Amino acid sequence: MLTSCPFCHAPLPEAAVRFCLSCGRQLPSRDEDSAAPHTADLGTPLRPAGDKPPSSRTNLILALVAVVVIAGGGTGAYLLLHDKGHTTAGTSDEHQTAAHPSSQGSASPLGSSTEQSPPGSSAEQSQLTQFQAAIRGSVAARTLVKNAVSQVGACTMTPAAGATRLEQAITDRKNVLAMMGGLSVSAIPAGQSMRADLENVLHLSISADQDFIGWMQDPQSTQDCPTTTTQDASYSAGLTASSQAMQAKNQFLAVWNPLAGQFSLPTYTNLDI
Repeated sequence: MLTSCPFCHAPLPEAAVRFCLSCGRQLPSRDEDSAAPHTADLGTPLRPAGDKPPSSRTNLILALVAVVVIAGGGTGAYLLLHDKGHTTAGTSDEHQTAAHPSSQGSASPLGSSTEQSPPGSSAEQSQLTQFQAAIRGSVAARTLVKNAVSQVGACTMTPAAGATRLEQAITDRKNVLAMMGGLSVSAIPAGQSMRADLENVLHLSISADQDFIGWMQDPQSTQDCPTTTTQDASYSAGLTASSQAMQAKNQFLAVWNPLAGQFSLPTYTNLDI
């Protein structure tokens, strides 16, 4: 009985086997062993130049093939060898995907569906920032008017000084109107309408300023203190124009404030501008 394979010299199990579990080659039968006692001395069979010795994994697969052949015939061996051919072909999942792209569907590369910013958003922000300068000019003019009217009415400022403040406010509002004419609003949604609303605010405010100047120049206002307001026609006209300006401010701010909030720009109330 053979104790080692005559081809690869691997030890054989005590139970009789027909194939070497290491190299897979068929072992000589008991009769052949006795008839050719010197077969084991032949050593490992020669291989063509350049062939590599079978790896341990290959040896194991061949051994399994041998067992399958013994147990159930050639069909199992064929299937195992067929699987081995696919396994040892060196084809990774990436190569299989490249060879059969349809198996992976039509997925787009990572990041290819990144959401892009809305077209013109940068230009819109730039134009809104420039437009904000016009609003600041309106805020500064209103501050002059509010302080002058309240102080003249409380006799803490002379009517002449108050009228000078209002004249300055009118000049400032006119400068804002001239500046707005050179501002582009093409990238701003409803930009033309928004600009027209602020222009209306400024025109109505200028009208109110002129009425309040008339009140301050009335003889009764310059002589009495506290000054008369409820019975003064100029003062009443100023209040009417101011009320109309408030409505125009609300209409303007309904457009401005939502846009300003999108770009972290200041928002305002109708008492600010």
